[in-house]
Amino acid sequence: MHIGKCIGTGRTADVYEYGKEYIIKLFKSGFRVGSEGKNSKTINSLESIRSPKLIDIIEIKGNQAIVYEKIIGPTMMEKILCEPQNQSYYADMLAHIQYQMHKEVSSLKPNLKEEIKKKIRSSSKIRDSVKDYALKKTEIINSSCAICHYDFHPGNIILSENGPVIIDWANVLIGDERADVSRTSLMLRAHISKNGIKPYSIAEFSEKNDFHSRYLKTYIKNGSIDIEELLEFEVITASVRLAEDIKEENDFLQEIIKNSICERRGKSE
Repeated sequence: MHIGKCIGTGRTADVYEYGKEYIIKLFKSGFRVGSEGKNSKTINSLESIRSPKLIDIIEIKGNQAIVYEKIIGPTMMEKILCEPQNQSYYADMLAHIQYQMHKEVSSLKPNLKEEIKKKIRSSSKIRDSVKDYALKKTEIINSSCAICHYDFHPGNIILSENGPVIIDWANVLIGDERADVSRTSLMLRAHISKNGIKPYSIAEFSEKNDFHSRYLKTYIKNGSIDIEELLEFEVITASVRLAEDIKEENDFLQEIIKNSICERRGKSE
């Protein structure tokens, strides 16, 4: 089948049209499908979560690729950019979709805590003192079996005519949903900081009137977590993100880690 035009680019893979009914995620040189295929099959088996159906895993000129069904529609990010006046509506939607996803309990063994610890331990980007602090903090991660996307943001939600569809399950983990909310919160604030706005701690969210704050308020209202719990996750989540070496976020993440450690130590004294 002929590979069509590129419809999305990412750090590890690019996405192309693949005939009329499919898209193909073609991984760049040096990157592998890894667990994404297995993750996608697991998610496809859950009726309450809408995700693109995995069709096949193939190889093209030495690079691995995954074929998915094509979902027609804009991403939530595209809608927000076109309709900035409706950002509260989409922030509420993002929170509701994630909350419903977290209510889906997996039969798989929880792996979120161990995967997070592994990523922090193996990183050369994190100072030893921060690494030790973050690893100690991972003891707060519980052993629940919630589906955690761990890359949940408006760019990974397609708004199809049949409703929202969650895409890109490469990072999915099973475990404590608070880690997933913390990750989304951090990514939304990182996006804000790229636009020249001073990065702020999650503790300040109630004072803000932006997409992130509306999302967080809505999730907290619906879920069984509170801001103090999420504050405990800041160093863990920022350390994991720093380990992924996304250069344009490094300064933001370092600032979040420094401020969070100071806040937590100040509260314990």
